[in-house]
Amino acid sequence: MALIVLATSTVYVTAMLVRTRIPVLRRLVTHKPFPPFRDWHVRPHPSARVPVHAAAWPRQLLAAPADPGTATLVVHTGYSSYPSRAQRVDLQVSRPNVPVVYVDGYPASWGWGITRIAIAAGEHLVAVAGSHSRCYRRLDLVEGETVTLYFSSVLGNGAHRFREPDADLYEGVWFGTSPPAKFTAADRRVTAVVRAVLACVAVLALLGITAELLDSPLEDLVSTGTLITYGAIVSGVCGGLVLVAGAVADALRSPAPPPAADPPGPSTRPDVHVIDYDEPVTPRPAPGWSALCLHLRYELTAHTLEESATAAGRKGRRLNPLQRWRVIRIGEAEVPGGRPWIPPPRVAIDGVAISASWTRMWIQLAPGTHHVSIALDAPQAETGPTTHVDLADARQQHTIVLRTGETHHLAGLATINALPRSEHREMATYHARLS
Repeated sequence: MALIVLATSTVYVTAMLVRTRIPVLRRLVTHKPFPPFRDWHVRPHPSARVPVHAAAWPRQLLAAPADPGTATLVVHTGYSSYPSRAQRVDLQVSRPNVPVVYVDGYPASWGWGITRIAIAAGEHLVAVAGSHSRCYRRLDLVEGETVTLYFSSVLGNGAHRFREPDADLYEGVWFGTSPPAKFTAADRRVTAVVRAVLACVAVLALLGITAELLDSPLEDLVSTGTLITYGAIVSGVCGGLVLVAGAVADALRSPAPPPAADPPGPSTRPDVHVIDYDEPVTPRPAPGWSALCLHLRYELTAHTLEESATAAGRKGRRLNPLQRWRVIRIGEAEVPGGRPWIPPPRVAIDGVAISASWTRMWIQLAPGTHHVSIALDAPQAETGPTTHVDLADARQQHTIVLRTGETHHLAGLATINALPRSEHREMATYHARLS
């Protein structure tokens, strides 16, 4: 029995060390940097406005000297295992989920892999979007600096729980400066306990085998099987107590109060603060001021199998099993001739345009009545004379009354139906509705 336990532990440790290099085991890695299907690796977007170099693996990303006044942005786009909190895997038709890298509202690349972007030094809004908008970061880049970001999203229709404004950020999505691992402290705690229990059992098995080989008195006091059994029970109970204590501590821990913001500057244009990821806690207005929390997000509608077949150039014919599986996993049967991207919304407060984006924005305003207008545009690069564009319901007007010290929440959802053509980059339909 001791040999079985030791062998099992050795196989487990070895598999964990080399899992990223074995084709079958690497599918079990939390963050997968390789594309889910062959030839779906990252590539520059045809509408890119900045120099872009894309590669599937780091060794394929050639070194390039930085021009004066520029910085380098590197974005790793991957996907993750299905979130542990999901109740079931949804095998219905998915929404399009191929990641698109944006810089200041314009696409740079799409697909899975590594994107390197030469960008002017200064403040930029970087985003990675698929079928919805949530992953935005505002960066202040210094000349000659290289900033690396990692994006990970869950494939399949069930990945869209975190598109909701009340969803926690760990639910299947990650966009940060380090590779994603487990998304919560509780997940990391469970992983640490499981590894500690396995390590304890492996050490006891090795101790029992050594006692047998050396004919130690320990073998006369307790058998190897008993030693392993009691060790597993004790370590399991201790690990369970650690998990319970951690859960209780998390429940009793009171959240820190939100920080108070500084008064806005003399500029007549309101400052926009992105609070997804960079500032996950909504601040409090400065004394004598109020604020508007504007959450704008979009969601691409799911395509039917018939629409997917048309986009794949198989109008009137059925998709083969591999194409159907791609539609379920990522929403697209074949590499699309054109990848739809969603222009940033046009937002004005009291007639003054602000630098809005598809994310949660916090804007400090003077108390009183304010008029907020939101409008959507169609992407110029993907629409043409044969594209059926419908923006009749893509505009809203809001009148809000802000009181001193109050933060008013205003949300808007853009439902977009964008169906690409198989033969060229131009879209077949582009319908946007704001609600």
